[in-house]
Amino acid sequence: LYSMTDVYTYGYQGLTKNDRALNELVYQSMDSSDARKSQFFTPEALGPDYQFMQASKFTMVDESGEKIFGNNQGKSGISEDYIFMRCSEVILLLTEAHAQMGNAPKVASTIEPLIRKRLGKSEADALLSSIPNMSQDELKTFVFSEWRKEFWAEGKVYFAMKRLKQSVTRDAHNLYLANQTLSHSDSRFVLPTGIGI
Repeated sequence: LYSMTDVYTYGYQGLTKNDRALNELVYQSMDSSDARKSQFFTPEALGPDYQFMQASKFTMVDESGEKIFGNNQGKSGISEDYIFMRCSEVILLLTEAHAQMGNAPKVASTIEPLIRKRLGKSEADALLSSIPNMSQDELKTFVFSEWRKEFWAEGKVYFAMKRLKQSVTRDAHNLYLANQTLSHSDSRFVLPTGIGI
C-alpha cells in the first residue's frame, strides 16, 4: 500500500518516479474544510510536477510522538506493503448498503461519524441535513464520491464503482484516457473469469 503511492517510501513511486496522483476532479470536489484535502500536494505547494500527489495520507507516529510520513529516511521501519481494513471502510460499506436500498435517513446516520471526522462542523451539518432528501441515484453517487475521497490508491474504488454502477471521469493529467468518462460497464473493466480456458 505505501510503496504504490508514497513519494517517501522505497517503492514504485519513490524509486521509479512512476507518479500516482489524485484525480484533480476529486480534489476539487472536496469541501475546503475536508481534512482529506491536506493529504495532497497542490501545484502551488511544490510545483506542477507534484500536483495532487499524496503528501501525508499514510503516516505513523514514532516513540517521541513525531509524525513520520511513509518511510521517510527509513525512520518508520516500514519495509513492505501492509494490508489492513480501516474503520471508514466498514462505515462506507454499511452506508453503501443503505444507499442500495434507498434508505436516505440510514445513509445519513451511518456516514455521520466519518463526515464529522473529515469536515468542519457547519459543513458537516449542512451535508448531513441534505442527505435525507436525496433520491436513490443521488445517494449512490454521494456514497461513491466518498469512496473516491477516502480510499484513493487503496484498491477499493474500482469495486465500489462496479457495485454502485457509477462512472469515472479522468482528469487532464492522466497519462491514459485523459478527460474521458469511463462507465462501470466499460469493456476495459471486465474481470476475467477463467470460463472457457
